[in-house]
Amino acid sequence: MVGISTYFFRGGLRAAVTSEEKVADLVERTGAHSYGTHLMASVGHYRALLGEAEIAAARFAQSLRTARSTKDQLGVLCALTLRGHAELLSGGIAAAVETLSEAHAVIGATGTKFWLNGVTIPALALARLQRWRANGANHRAELRAIGKIAAEGLAFTRSRRQFRCYALTAAAAHAAAAGNARRARSLFERAEECGQSQRNAWGLAEVHLELGRALAAEGRQAQAIQLLDQAAIELEAMGMAPAAALARETARAAR
Repeated sequence: MVGISTYFFRGGLRAAVTSEEKVADLVERTGAHSYGTHLMASVGHYRALLGEAEIAAARFAQSLRTARSTKDQLGVLCALTLRGHAELLSGGIAAAVETLSEAHAVIGATGTKFWLNGVTIPALALARLQRWRANGANHRAELRAIGKIAAEGLAFTRSRRQFRCYALTAAAAHAAAAGNARRARSLFERAEECGQSQRNAWGLAEVHLELGRALAAEGRQAQAIQLLDQAAIELEAMGMAPAAALARETARAAR
């Protein structure tokens, strides 16, 4: 994907969507459906993160329709993962859990080792963790299930490191929710180091967002607000207005 490094590792979301759409239009004209499916999903992802919901929905629908009609399971996985990730970052937790669970089922059914699994699995863990908190944070069986998903993300990204930061963040958030403060602190530190070493602006924003949520849940409001405000600034710098607004809303709730 042409725009992926521009967005994930340099933070230029507008530049990424411009690059991706140019290639997507070219691919669509040539009829290269397999590659075009991934590009359409990628454009949908960027448009969703920019807050352009209608355009994003059309791109995701086009991508899924083409992937399913051509029995392209990787295309289905790509479209579901990117749609679910966008839903998660915009606060659509129920939708994110549903979409990412479907993507995870594709991984289980096909045994695929697609590189984007490094987003699918941690994103599902984080979506289910947010749902768990919203439902009262008292279902231990669900928390254990989330831990297994987070561990799966760590195992997958051990040798596929472009999304290692995200897997570490999901595992850290789970450890914090489970009351393992020492492990959570270690994982959050490793996630931040990973994001810094990769110059991964998106990954660092995710670290600060999830650490802020964890601290708020622990009652450490001042530190939580500082990190959530920092995440909002970082997300705004990447053009991700809905995610930035959600971070600020979370910070306000912690005050």
